[in-house]
Amino acid sequence: MDTRDGSKLTMSLRLMMIEHLSASAINKWNRCHRMFQYKYVDRVDIEQEESDHIYLGNVVHESIENILNEHGVQGNEDVVLELLRDEAEQLHSEYPYDRSEFEEQAQTCLETASRFLADIPGIKDIEERWTMQDNQFQNIEWVGYSDLVMSNDTIVDWKTGNVMSDQKELVQSGVYAKLFENEYGYEPDTVMFLYLREEEGSKHSKDSNAAIWKNYWENIHDTAKKIVRAEKTKDEFEATPKEQSVCHWCDYKGICSEYVGAEKVKPHNISFKL
Repeated sequence: MDTRDGSKLTMSLRLMMIEHLSASAINKWNRCHRMFQYKYVDRVDIEQEESDHIYLGNVVHESIENILNEHGVQGNEDVVLELLRDEAEQLHSEYPYDRSEFEEQAQTCLETASRFLADIPGIKDIEERWTMQDNQFQNIEWVGYSDLVMSNDTIVDWKTGNVMSDQKELVQSGVYAKLFENEYGYEPDTVMFLYLREEEGSKHSKDSNAAIWKNYWENIHDTAKKIVRAEKTKDEFEATPKEQSVCHWCDYKGICSEYVGAEKVKPHNISFKL
């Protein structure tokens, strides 16, 4: 069915337990429990048009992935930048972001990436999908995708958008570190977030933040326990937005009875998929 913004919305009946958890899922729970329910329990799917922001992110991510796979470590910033620009130009036909508005951002992202990539020690993995079965929760699998793992066991995550909150970084760092340990049998050295458009980055290291690092996964797993308990009740999850902006930017505000905002939201007709 159509929503008020022209997107499509479908919902599946709650027939199965939660099967997958990820950093994104935990962060969504932390933003609002009801938002988590719509996405991961009720599995409401809102199909939206691709945006210039998404196209730009795809171009940058795939450009980096492709040149690393094809050319490896180059060690020269100018060479890396030329390769990235050539790759981005080819990808633009597939992801046609508005160049009049976003080309400057795209070039900033590529330039930041080239400075970083010219100085990396080596490559361990590129664009790996990690999974881990959670022994405490039957049938729940943790999932994560790493953009790059360097040869010094540093996990790198490219960001083309705004700088994330500390809480979101901590969750993603904890999940990535645990999945890395499950994959390789030892902890990573560092989890790094590189904000390409903002030309800055942040690091979470077991050496610099040993006490916090140790508790990353424990805190995340405690949150997972709360999610599993809430799901088992089969009751509607409590709406817990900490601020009105969470509701304003929520994909599900059109169907949420607890939506808080100035604009009027019309109810949707929802189709059910089995």
